[in-house]
Amino acid sequence: MLWKSLRYVIEYHDVFHLHFIQEKSGLRQIKAHNSDIIVYEHVDLSSISQNEQKHALESAITEVQSSFHLSETPLVKVAFIKLRSPQNSYLLINIHHLLVDAVSWQMLLEDLQTAYQQLSQDKAIHLSDKTTSFKQWAECIQKYAQTSEMMQEEDYWLAKAQIPFYSLPVDFSGDENTVANADIVSISLDKKATQALLNNVNKAYNTQINDVLLTALVQAFAKWTGEWQLWVDVEDNGRDIIFKDFNDVSFSRTVGLLTTRFPVILDITEAGDLGSVLIAIKEFLRSIPNKGIGYDILRYIISDPEINSKFKYFPQPQVSFNYLGNFSSVISQSSLFDLTSQSFKLSQDASANRFYLLEINGIIIQDKLQLNWIYSTAVHRRETIETLATSFIAAIRSIIDHCQSLSAEKYTPSDFPRANLSQQSLDKFLAKINRLGEKKAQ
Repeated sequence: MLWKSLRYVIEYHDVFHLHFIQEKSGLRQIKAHNSDIIVYEHVDLSSISQNEQKHALESAITEVQSSFHLSETPLVKVAFIKLRSPQNSYLLINIHHLLVDAVSWQMLLEDLQTAYQQLSQDKAIHLSDKTTSFKQWAECIQKYAQTSEMMQEEDYWLAKAQIPFYSLPVDFSGDENTVANADIVSISLDKKATQALLNNVNKAYNTQINDVLLTALVQAFAKWTGEWQLWVDVEDNGRDIIFKDFNDVSFSRTVGLLTTRFPVILDITEAGDLGSVLIAIKEFLRSIPNKGIGYDILRYIISDPEINSKFKYFPQPQVSFNYLGNFSSVISQSSLFDLTSQSFKLSQDASANRFYLLEINGIIIQDKLQLNWIYSTAVHRRETIETLATSFIAAIRSIIDHCQSLSAEKYTPSDFPRANLSQQSLDKFLAKINRLGEKKAQ
């Protein structure tokens, strides 16, 4: 029944019918015909002792991951890994990252639970309707790249390239930032603080969770580096992008790798108290055109030698940040499975160079915000990263406490984008309205 549910869900979404071919210009994504798009296997580790279990489990996962070939289907491989205790067995759903992003995973897990529950009740499988296809999304990107609106973003991004770039401190002078030297420091926020972060904290300044996390991030790095500015590559889910002149498109249920990645410069040099720092980061993030999608288009898609040469030397941040979302809400309504909070290394070429010195990935699992810091042991000591990660958690807690201490909501200019007001002008205007309201109430 589980296998039937998995196969149905994978075949339902068009992106899993794709594979890649190598061309002179790079990889090209094409549709596979008459081929199996998913394989399933059973791995029995029940005879392995408890002491050897972790190593055997990692080896089994690595073997499945390393069997992918981009030019061949399937790019979806599933393994049921049976351990000594049946309750602790794993269902490994392994999909090549070029096919899915974090939002896709949420949809797939929801669909899998729905399909399994319907089959267990002797019902036909009926999943939520799909939205705009992945193919149509790619076509929208290509069309958007030719619009005048897109070309107006060039000045915005090139202006950012002129801002000073500061390198991170290192513990070792070697430059071997390879996959082989990568390690992970994991740290989490408790359930109570995580719930506050998801709910009432954001009411204080009408923020989103990324506003809070990135504010805490720049504060933690400032404490470490002494610099009040941080270059960081940020990922966005790519589904809230507004394509003007493209009617009837919606990506809310589109499975595929839709994420955009773009550099942001978090600057709190001029900010004062904690509230001002949070406002500064919120306002900067809101000022980024169209969720940052223009950066990737200008750098990688537009075929203009002059533009390509300008973006070729754009500063490369040494830090990446990606909040993957709340996966607790995906599985809270079903007992079919739970997500493990255990971190496993991805199978990659050990000699490959890593793009960043530090990669920070946040995800909410089992109602707690878990933050995984990936670093190179050839560049930083573990103690350095543990201290930095702890400082990040402390900064998040400080923001939570500050927001919960406020008695009224604080609005900012981006809440009224058409008004074109400064924070000072907005504060005066809202204060005047409040005074008028108080007089009428008397």
